[in-house]
Amino acid sequence: MSRWALRQFTTPPKPQETATQRQWRAKAEVIPLWHEQSRWLNTPQRGGQLLRWGQGERKILLVHGWGGWATQFAAWLPPLLASGCQVLALDMPGHGESPKRQVTLFDFMAALRLVERLIGPVDAAAGHSLGASALTLTAAEGWSAGRLVMLAAAENIEMAPRQFARMVALPDNIRLNMQEAMAQRHGVSWQELDGRLIAHNARYPALVIHDRQDKEIPYEQGVQLAARWPGAQLVTTEGLGHRRILQDKGVMQQAIDFMLLD
Repeated sequence: MSRWALRQFTTPPKPQETATQRQWRAKAEVIPLWHEQSRWLNTPQRGGQLLRWGQGERKILLVHGWGGWATQFAAWLPPLLASGCQVLALDMPGHGESPKRQVTLFDFMAALRLVERLIGPVDAAAGHSLGASALTLTAAEGWSAGRLVMLAAAENIEMAPRQFARMVALPDNIRLNMQEAMAQRHGVSWQELDGRLIAHNARYPALVIHDRQDKEIPYEQGVQLAARWPGAQLVTTEGLGHRRILQDKGVMQQAIDFMLLD
């Protein structure tokens, strides 16, 4: 049962790119995201890929969430490129057009570390959902990003396995075994990933954007994350839910304006 639960929990759904998103993918330079010295992304089959548009000096990184893909941020590309930025977006391991495999939050974090290794520090980054959580955690480790935008982010990292367990009626002891198996594989504890502690030690200016009607990650999670992140700004939206927040023009403009501040 634990193995079944872990497999289900770590298998992302298939991407659903639109025609416009596919056009933007075709225009991108594709950088393979793996390295033989990476602990977790050490083969092409285990890695992801980084898409790049533009050659500007200011680097902006866009990070999708669980089940997402790089070109979900397609609407963000024209204004960022018009501002002279170099825009980078990830197909995380197991996502988008990366090789299919089981994936966890830890793989998202490993991918962010590898981005820094391959292209150097970024000037700002925006993440959605699990991508935002990965940004929060890697930034606390010392990963370099001048400014962070977190859309629909969880403050409590254990929310995802708890929600999954409720969805499939998984007994609590099986959920805990599943979490422990993930933690042992990556050599960390869930306590280390507690966003309440991570945010308190954060070093970067942050913008937290969350919708009151988010049914996947409750609005209170965004409120708590912003409250515990020193100096963070909280933007509250209405009626966008968990996914449409990424496509809203007003949200996009606020996020871009924040990332481009000097």
